[in-house]
Amino acid sequence: MSLKINGKRLKERLIALSEFGKDEAGGWSRFTWTDDYIRAKELVKQWMREAGMTVREDAMGNVFGRLAGLDDSLPVVAAGSHIDSVKCGGMFDGNVGVLGALEVITTIAENKIKTKHPLEVIIFVEEDGARFNWRILGARAMVGEVARESLDKYKDKDGISIAQAMEAAGYDPNKISEVKIDPKYYKCFFEMHIEQSHCLESEGVSVGVVEGIFGSVWLKVTLKGRADHAGATPMKFRKDALVAASEIIIAMEKIAKEAGETTVGTVGWISVQPCMINTIPGIVEMTLDIRDINEKNLETAINNIRQFIGEVCKKRNIEVEIEEVVRFSPIHFPDHMIDTVEQAAKEEGIPFMRIASGAGHDAQALAKLIDVGMIFTPSRGGLSHCPDEYTDYEDIAKCAQVLLKAMLKKAEVVA
Repeated sequence: MSLKINGKRLKERLIALSEFGKDEAGGWSRFTWTDDYIRAKELVKQWMREAGMTVREDAMGNVFGRLAGLDDSLPVVAAGSHIDSVKCGGMFDGNVGVLGALEVITTIAENKIKTKHPLEVIIFVEEDGARFNWRILGARAMVGEVARESLDKYKDKDGISIAQAMEAAGYDPNKISEVKIDPKYYKCFFEMHIEQSHCLESEGVSVGVVEGIFGSVWLKVTLKGRADHAGATPMKFRKDALVAASEIIIAMEKIAKEAGETTVGTVGWISVQPCMINTIPGIVEMTLDIRDINEKNLETAINNIRQFIGEVCKKRNIEVEIEEVVRFSPIHFPDHMIDTVEQAAKEEGIPFMRIASGAGHDAQALAKLIDVGMIFTPSRGGLSHCPDEYTDYEDIAKCAQVLLKAMLKKAEVVA
């Protein structure tokens, strides 16, 4: 079968979607359930309907575009990603996976290809976690990992909780339990995504066959010292929360390097109170993001940074609270999913390499209940989560072509 996706249409839709969420500071800030997010979502839903899909949303706002199979009672072969972004992010992260999946199913529908299994495109809510500092929300809700009380706990910078934002967008947070899927509903799920690193570009290949995803833990650390006058308080009497935080930041880098070759650690967000030039910082809140594909190394890094935080706070007489916000164990994809993607790339004659993902993805959550595979397309300069994020449209089209072949293999084409 010489079926080909329409790379021109895919490019045009990526550009059209990029009209929503442009930030005056540069890049895109398309946060979940904001006006720009809703307009972007509605545009993709329109494209789904134009392709002949039936479209629905669950109680959280995850979107599902479905193309019926010859036996519509069979488990679904799905693909998708997210359309929310980080603050001042790029135009490709997530969007490539949603529109790539849409292009695949649109191509199948317009060529009147029949498959035994139904097909589905999914748009997951709040993958990046930029609005509420709680990532992969929609996919985690689909596997039953989001409790109702959590929707009141996590808030955005304006103090709006997830539950309040849901209600404002027309969703009922009290129905969160209804979002959980029946694992038997899906046969498998594919996620196409930009690599967000340097490996594919450096090797000169267009497709990454993803073998697994790094485990990750987010810690929120709150340090409570004492706010005092910057001029009148001698150094020996100070309880400076920011100095303690500075030691922790430096230690995070050192501990990650020592834990293992693939371990990474980042302090990506910090808040200082009262944040005045003439006042000693009394309270610091900060996040630690620790990741590794090796679970033993991941736990070593987590334990070592926890121990260091305790020691530095004791030394400086600082109160400390450590909250584990998110935890994902390393995920290794099933061999048959890896082999399906690899064989699809071979048959299309597209250069590929096997790779692991350091970034977290919606697929990471779904992998707890269903079989998952991922396909990467190169990121120029390894850049992502920034305005300069870029992936060549020809590489995106090649990746979508591999996705098409892989989904057809799993959905079983009927002659």
